[in-house]
Amino acid sequence: MMRNHYVDIYVPVGPGAGTGNPLKAIAGAFGAVIGLALLVMALVVLAFPSHTYPDAPVQVSTVPMTARTAPVCAAFCQDAGEQR
Repeated sequence: MMRNHYVDIYVPVGPGAGTGNPLKAIAGAFGAVIGLALLVMALVVLAFPSHTYPDAPVQVSTVPMTARTAPVCAAFCQDAGEQR
């Protein structure tokens, strides 16, 4: 019968591995990932701008308004729509 023999070998990996605070290394790696993601996002926006940029005019949408008051306001408003 064969028996397997396992040996654990500690291999420190990363900045400051094996010494110092491991949370600093984790926070640094997380910050680097966020920074890289922001850089990639900026590069994609610069590389692939909208096909209408910068020639298309900006369209301002307006909200249609009616002259009559809403039913909810009827209990609190006067006939002209002013608050009591």
